[in-house]
Amino acid sequence: MTSDDETNRVERLVTHHSPVLLEVPVRRLLRARLFFLFLFTPALLAAESGLRRETLSLNDGWRFERQANPGSAVEWQFQDAWKLTYDDSQWSKVFLPHSWDQTAHTPWVTTNHWRGIGWYRKEFLLPLLPQGGRVGIEFEAAMQVAKVWVNGREAGEHVGGYTGFVLDVTALVRAGARNLLAVRVDDTNNPDIPPANETNIAIYGGLYRNVWLHITGPVVIPEGGVSLTTPEVGRARSTVRAVTEVRNWLKEPAKIRADWEVLSSVGNVVASGTEEKVVPANTTVEFGPTVFQVARPELWSPAHPYLYTLRSRGISRRTLHPLRNPRDGLYCREGLHPKR
Repeated sequence: MTSDDETNRVERLVTHHSPVLLEVPVRRLLRARLFFLFLFTPALLAAESGLRRETLSLNDGWRFERQANPGSAVEWQFQDAWKLTYDDSQWSKVFLPHSWDQTAHTPWVTTNHWRGIGWYRKEFLLPLLPQGGRVGIEFEAAMQVAKVWVNGREAGEHVGGYTGFVLDVTALVRAGARNLLAVRVDDTNNPDIPPANETNIAIYGGLYRNVWLHITGPVVIPEGGVSLTTPEVGRARSTVRAVTEVRNWLKEPAKIRADWEVLSSVGNVVASGTEEKVVPANTTVEFGPTVFQVARPELWSPAHPYLYTLRSRGISRRTLHPLRNPRDGLYCREGLHPKR
């Protein structure tokens, strides 16, 4: 068997569901002399382990009910709304994206928004998992404080209506069976949560973006696990600095090689880097920083909106753990614009 045969890619394509401007899970430092344009959908990066990565939409089949009165107090009728035994049969049937401030007759309400708690519940069928498989639920956004339960157990809470988040629910779900997802969304005005009031922006409460179910193998690049900066941008050359985290959920070490590639708009590799490490069992290890030089870059401007692609992926040696079914890695697209 050749070394190529013994190498299987552990990678994942971040699906481009919709453009998101400057709202990504990639940790980045925005330099004063640069303007960044990211088109990226926040999601969980996945490694493959015996089964291809699956991403399933959870947008359909929700039940929804808004509380009677504004404010952040949970009314008595909803005290048990997160439990498996709660009866939601009289709730409204909705699909996502959804906001309780919108109706068929007034889809773009600009004033007098209702600020309080709304409840969402959904059953979903989880397929059988690969050995060591992980399950994550991704919310692209919820306005503005979301608390999540899976099968009657708390999965987590997120504060902030403009950022997405991913919850690892592996320990809470039942593979090959139906599962219950319950979400309490509270958009009560809070001076400690931007934008604090609706002086110059409209707040639409609810699960107003997509929700996704991610099934991965046991070696993953976690949410927020890629850091990307461009410390230098110029017409002669530009530099791209990348760092990638890899999480190994296995009970044994995994030998991982991290690869980064900068691609032109037509897919040609214009810069690349690599690093290999052993990731201990049940540990997260950082790869990089790796700095690439891009010669004579195409600079971004409104008249010339040229975008490069950074592809980040991991490769695991088969001798340590069998990983297969390659994917195309993490993609994030970026335009570079030097300060005038």
